[in-house]
Amino acid sequence: MFDWISKLNELKKSSESFCLATITNTRGSGPRKLGTRMIVIGDGSFFGTIGGGNLEHLVLKKAKSCMGEGENITCNFPLDEENGQECGGSVDVLFEVFGKNPRLFIFGSGHVGLAVSKILKDTLFDVHLIDEREEWISKVEHGSKHQVHWKEFIEKNNWNEQDSYAVAMSPSHAYDLDIASLMIQKSCKYFGVIGSKSKWASFKRKLKEQGISDEQIEKIKSPIGMVRAGSAPTEIAISLACELLDTYYNK
Repeated sequence: MFDWISKLNELKKSSESFCLATITNTRGSGPRKLGTRMIVIGDGSFFGTIGGGNLEHLVLKKAKSCMGEGENITCNFPLDEENGQECGGSVDVLFEVFGKNPRLFIFGSGHVGLAVSKILKDTLFDVHLIDEREEWISKVEHGSKHQVHWKEFIEKNNWNEQDSYAVAMSPSHAYDLDIASLMIQKSCKYFGVIGSKSKWASFKRKLKEQGISDEQIEKIKSPIGMVRAGSAPTEIAISLACELLDTYYNK
């Protein structure tokens, strides 16, 4: 039997969007019973089956459409000759989309990163913390944690200008600069670098030396935060959370 609960939890911990399709009602003869589920990934791959044949083809097509629109709907599929089925009944399928909320990727699970994940835990942001240090990533209680080198994560992650937000707050200025150099090439709704005005002035000079244009550099937000705050991790987190929410709701 398809263990859809384990697969659902696995996908929710990733940064990938997917759709859960569930048979919620059947009329007459049908290929599968009430409550049968399948999970469809953005690239069209899927796990489980709701009956195969043309019905499954139609459900896959509708699931991808729902992911594109970010909507949860119920659709009726007649199992008739017109739809390539001869069961004579019909099924209602509920499509639920996951992973379409804005995703925040925090490079560094230090004091500020942990504070940001805590502040945003009851908001619409899907928070991911990236840190190769086991002693710090193990402290993450809110959001998904990825114990991996930041460069590997940046290269493998699916970045999207509509729902990707990121901020560099690693334990090293050199790492933050390298992260900025890579992230400036990716599609993001928001990318920020923690630090002072003097740190950012130095970063801008070094980024220009790498051949990065002023137009690209201006897309980076630094110092981060919407309101003036102190240096305590929670204060910085509140200021950044305000900025992220403002960016999202005023898109």
